[in-house]
Amino acid sequence: MRVKKLIILAAILTMIPALAIAQESPAHSVPAIKQVPIANTPSSSGKEMFDTYCAVCHGKDTKGNGPAAGAMKTPPADLTTLAKGNGGKYPATTWLR
Repeated sequence: MRVKKLIILAAILTMIPALAIAQESPAHSVPAIKQVPIANTPSSSGKEMFDTYCAVCHGKDTKGNGPAAGAMKTPPADLTTLAKGNGGKYPATTWLR
């Protein structure tokens, strides 16, 4: 009877750590950033330049939700708020400061 209790106790003691490990939440994974070579875009088209160089972080809708936004330490700015603070017009000289 004593041996049976020891076997049961040993089984319980080995199962507890296994159950604790199984219930741990998965580690927070960092989104992978796909490296893509930069394509040259003519400077005569502001839309094409934004789509090529900026939209990956700021998003096509400029709200800061582009495909690479989740991988950044600091979230990209919501560019729609820049126009709201400037009388409804995007401040052209913002980037010069």
